[in-house]
Amino acid sequence: MISRQQKAYILALAAILLWSTAGSAFKITLDHISASQLLLFAAFFSMLFLFGWKAVEGKLAGSFRISRREWLNSAIMGLLNPFAYYIILFEAYDLLLAQEAVALNYVWPVTLVLLSIPVLKQRIGIYSILALLVSFAGLLIIIMKGSFGGIELSSPRGIFFALISSVFWASFWLMNMKDKREEAAKLLINFIFGFAYILIYVIVIKEE
Repeated sequence: MISRQQKAYILALAAILLWSTAGSAFKITLDHISASQLLLFAAFFSMLFLFGWKAVEGKLAGSFRISRREWLNSAIMGLLNPFAYYIILFEAYDLLLAQEAVALNYVWPVTLVLLSIPVLKQRIGIYSILALLVSFAGLLIIIMKGSFGGIELSSPRGIFFALISSVFWASFWLMNMKDKREEAAKLLINFIFGFAYILIYVIVIKEE
């Protein structure tokens, strides 16, 4: 029987493996439908999956018995993710090469560390500072495409979208850490709000 730590490692590696294919999948899909339409379908099926999960567990009704504050938290988290984060990220994928967008999107752990200083009152040590500097150096290399002779950005707008999306994801992550509800139940309510925001967005901009 595997330990809790071993299970965590396995799940982390599985998540990395699955996410590594996301860039290509996003690019292929965005050749056929818009970013908001892709997000609408993704949020809808995610919501259905979570509904089914909690129903099978027999805990669906309990997922909705939450306080007003928790409803408000879910409304805000649903606005951050999946709505704002993925709308912006998919626009970045639409403008950049898949490998560029994936690499730039991975700046979110750096953003998370920086935001955790004022939000969670955390202190960072010298090794964390060095790690941040290395991360920013890598980010600069990606943006410059390894050439420092002149600035030739493939899509400044796409780069901006990829970087700013990390702020929304890190903000969602911090809110999620403070919310002590069971994860699947919490995600279900978040995705209900997120799907509603996305649906309104698609209707308002009248995408075909």
